[in-house]
Amino acid sequence: MKRAQTILLIMLFLVGICIVPNGIISPARLQDDRVTFADARNNDVETAELPNDRVFRVAFYNETNTTAPDYAVLSLTNNYTQIYDVLSSSSYDVTKINSTDIENYELNTANYDVVILADNVPRENITKHVKDFWLAGGGVLAIDSAAAFLVYGGILPRENESQSHGFLEWWKYSSTNVSEIVEKTPISQSYANGSYLVHDYASWAVYNWTALMDTSVSPYLTKIARLNGSDDLVTAISIDAPDKGGRAAFFGVPVPDFPTDWESMLLDAIGWLAPRPKGKILFDVAHNNYYPVDAGDPTGFNSDSRFSTLRDDLVSRRYTFDKLWPSVGNFTAGVLAPYDIVIINTPEINFTASEVTAINDWVNAGGSLIALGDNSGFLDEHQNLNYLLSNSDLRINLTDNYNTFSFTTTELMNHPTMEDVDELEFSGGTYVNYSGSATPLAMDEQNTVIAFQEIGDGRILLAGDINFLSNVDSANNSKWAVNVANWLTADDAKVLLYTDDPYGGNYYRTMVADALNQLEIPFYLTYTETGLNATLNGTWYGDDWDLTIIDNCNWQRQDSYPHILDYLETGKQMILTSWTFEFEKEDPLWSFIGVNWTETIMSNAPSYIWDNSHPIFDGLVNYNAPTLNIASTGFTIDGFKLQVFDNATALTGATPTEQDGNGSIVLTNTNQVLFNGFMLNGLRGDADSSAYMDGFEIYLNEINFMLNLPEIDHPADIQYEDGSTGHSITWNPTDSSPDTYQVFIDGSVVDSGSWDGSAINVNVDAIGLGFHTVECRVIGDSGHPRGDIVFVTVVDTTAPLISNPSDMEMEAGTTGNTLTWVASDANPSHYVILLNSTEYDSGVWDGDSVVLDLDDLTPGTYFFTLKVNDTLGHLSEDIVLVTVTEPTGGPIIPGLPEWLDTQTLLLIVIGVLALIIIVMAVRRRK
Repeated sequence: MKRAQTILLIMLFLVGICIVPNGIISPARLQDDRVTFADARNNDVETAELPNDRVFRVAFYNETNTTAPDYAVLSLTNNYTQIYDVLSSSSYDVTKINSTDIENYELNTANYDVVILADNVPRENITKHVKDFWLAGGGVLAIDSAAAFLVYGGILPRENESQSHGFLEWWKYSSTNVSEIVEKTPISQSYANGSYLVHDYASWAVYNWTALMDTSVSPYLTKIARLNGSDDLVTAISIDAPDKGGRAAFFGVPVPDFPTDWESMLLDAIGWLAPRPKGKILFDVAHNNYYPVDAGDPTGFNSDSRFSTLRDDLVSRRYTFDKLWPSVGNFTAGVLAPYDIVIINTPEINFTASEVTAINDWVNAGGSLIALGDNSGFLDEHQNLNYLLSNSDLRINLTDNYNTFSFTTTELMNHPTMEDVDELEFSGGTYVNYSGSATPLAMDEQNTVIAFQEIGDGRILLAGDINFLSNVDSANNSKWAVNVANWLTADDAKVLLYTDDPYGGNYYRTMVADALNQLEIPFYLTYTETGLNATLNGTWYGDDWDLTIIDNCNWQRQDSYPHILDYLETGKQMILTSWTFEFEKEDPLWSFIGVNWTETIMSNAPSYIWDNSHPIFDGLVNYNAPTLNIASTGFTIDGFKLQVFDNATALTGATPTEQDGNGSIVLTNTNQVLFNGFMLNGLRGDADSSAYMDGFEIYLNEINFMLNLPEIDHPADIQYEDGSTGHSITWNPTDSSPDTYQVFIDGSVVDSGSWDGSAINVNVDAIGLGFHTVECRVIGDSGHPRGDIVFVTVVDTTAPLISNPSDMEMEAGTTGNTLTWVASDANPSHYVILLNSTEYDSGVWDGDSVVLDLDDLTPGTYFFTLKVNDTLGHLSEDIVLVTVTEPTGGPIIPGLPEWLDTQTLLLIVIGVLALIIIVMAVRRRK
């Protein structure tokens, strides 16, 4: 009986191994089924007429929370459809941004030119962000109740900054529905003075002009429109202060029913508000740097502002000044591309290898880096800076502090940055080391305080003191800081500008400087006799300027005449204005130009245009007034009457028709020298009713004529999904004598050749993920290139495409059974196949279909899940139900021949057992 029990157990075991439960798989496949990924979120109405205007980028504040913040009043609105539609139908690039976008630091001058607050104001957590945009040089347009932010933000006016909304003190609501244009400005250029603009009758915000006239910004305000019948209640106002911030404007009109009469005003306001910077600056606050720009910045010390005065000084000179906030990658090629200068002080967080590479590449391509250390207590920060500077010959000294804690040095090198600088003051820093091609700029006896190096097309400047630029009011530090920005942004400049025009607030805001910025022509500015002479004779710069502009209207510069003549005798071009002609009438310079003094004009008399078809009057701008008229300037000399020799031609004069001895503006017959014998800086009126100062317009035309620049438009920037096609950029440049062209992608030439004046097209498909610069340069017979850059951003915001195979049923034991997913993506990465939530297979995905072999499956029910990932972390998945049925001949045991099914095997086993029992029984009888 024991043997029978043993045999029975053996039989049960053999039968048991033939029965496989459905869905059981090897324990070796029981692995973690998590797939990690990141959500990569990427972020024909006629407008203002100025030559060379680009496509302005407008940030439209879209705040759904319309309850008034603590600093605002009454209720706000988010019903801005009409305004948005007007802007969207124009040539502007308009983007809606919300509080989250602004909190993530997307509002900066690299991304946008103007922000619009349409009867809504920034929430409490982003007021600093929006104000930072204005302080950086960006334009702000506030409509209706957004006046509360202008007051609270210290923009218009400054007296209530961070205190209150200023309601009833500076502005109020009024029910009058008619406004009158009282001054023609670039904002109101589409209207005549005295025009009436109508809007809905209700209560809309208006400023109190009388109250504003008692504020610190009153000299910088322009009243554009007022309520009909009230000179005190202003419905349109603008501000352009010369000491801080960008431009701002206010409209007191309804937003939900934006009036048709105001549409042109809206569009032209964008053109005026948008900055045209001499250079773009980026200040690093992403590496826990010690000193901030403003209090509250994410820096080691942030209870007080430190670099805000430097920022204000530079913005007031037509630079923009953004902050680099902590972000993914921080310094990347895309982040750096828009900027000319980067400022980094004492970074506590070290730079990644990719950041160092990006900055090195950017410097080599023409960017300029200002690096600042401090005393030896900042050892980690100094090591981080030295790591960043590892490809240069500049280093912060890790041990040697200043011999005296605070000192003033006069040991300054003869260099463009030292113009009008007699001494520099330093406090609590450390010395710097230089070698190779690096050069010292300031010394403390035998120790180097500041040094610089030119690397590739760019420059690096290093100093061991964070205080001397944060305290720019001391000694000549402020002048030096401005000179440094001027020098660093002029590394590729081919135009030299000397100006001593005192109007506009500073030399960088003069009409001639604004004209150069409007034309986007890099220039180096000098304003002293020393600087003028040194830049002409090659002491500070090589004397290879394509054009020199001398705007001498204030100081006596006759001692520079020999330098000017020597320079002109080399064949260089010049636009020359010099009131000190009065004191050196016999200088040989004048016979070279082809003029002789006959009389000085001192009576505000006009200069008549003798050839109104000439390009300096009918060029980029059509100046259609018959005369040039001096506005009140306080100068005693307005110009000269000139006798013109045979080697020159008078274009304007003191008489209505051309008469000998009465010329004013004279051009040499070779077009080498254009002599403004009539003071253009005095043309501060608007004789041609263009809404722009006459001198600004004439300078635009003169510069363009002398450089003979081709014209080139600016196609819109492009963003497209990787893998899509049909993306191209088309430029339509023009020139009287076209010559050649080049197209660059990320600095490398991709196309070039002869240019016949036709459009230039480049395909930008498949240039790769990320941020790219695409530049077109055209050259006419002048040999001076004119270029335009379009930013192309290739993004991957879509998950891989994957098919959805139908659920399937198969018979166990059959062959050729596969499950196929058709999947595709431009940037494939890897795949994972799950069986009932457990990893079954995985591997590298090349973008082709994923095929799974099912032949080995035994009868049962299986859920297969395919997950495919791309390189950006996007995920797609699909689940297919596979049912495996018993074979028609019965179940099959894996590993056995197909003809040997489970039933046959069971019969064989029973037969064998029966045979064994019989044999044992026979033996037992014996």
